Amino acid sequence: MIFKRGRRAPSAGPAALGEGFVQIGKSASLRGRLEGQGLVLVHGRLAGELSLSGELIVAAGGETAELNGAADSLRVEGRVEGRLIIHGLATIASGGRLAGELDARKLDAAPDATVSANLRIVP
Repeated sequence: MIFKRGRRAPSAGPAALGEGFVQIGKSASLRGRLEGQGLVLVHGRLAGELSLSGELIVAAGGETAELNGAADSLRVEGRVEGRLIIHGLATIASGGRLAGELDARKLDAAPDATVSANLRIVP
């Protein structure tokens, strides 16, 4: 697992990390189509299409722009903008910002999270 001082480890278990792990660093930017299994951790910038069997984590300082697609779960600590379908839990952490459209089975938003999106909770 990945640990950072003073922060909790990503919620994906060892099995998910073994299936695949992509990290976009603070000074990196990725635009295009990203598909796969496992964990995607964004410290930089991600834009384009996403098809993920796993968890998308946008860390504090990280961002997505014009991101369209789906993932099993989402954790927003930075900024997310786009149209996403989350098959499980979408978490907007303290200080996280979400804009665009989000379909999710469950939503957990911190009191100081900023949500300016069309939300739809789907069974």
